[in-house]
Amino acid sequence: PKCVYVVPTYEMPERLPVPQNKAELLDRISKKQSRPFHAKVFIHNQYATNHTLWERLPSTNRLRAAYKISNYEFFYEPFYVARANVP
Repeated sequence: PKCVYVVPTYEMPERLPVPQNKAELLDRISKKQSRPFHAKVFIHNQYATNHTLWERLPSTNRLRAAYKISNYEFFYEPFYVARANVP
């Protein structure tokens, strides 16, 4: 199937260590120590990723398509994982 795995990306102060799992990341988000990548610079390039939806999903160790990105916008620049033959 034609599918890429979009990776929700976040930014945080350099002084903080990288979260080891989703629970740690969610804790940082709740403390306003992390936010979606470029949220203050240009949110449109990450907006369609729907970080809020991803944050509400239960954690899992399985790789699967969690949800479909249906609100593609012109300036969307997702970070993704795909097979080598995907353009």
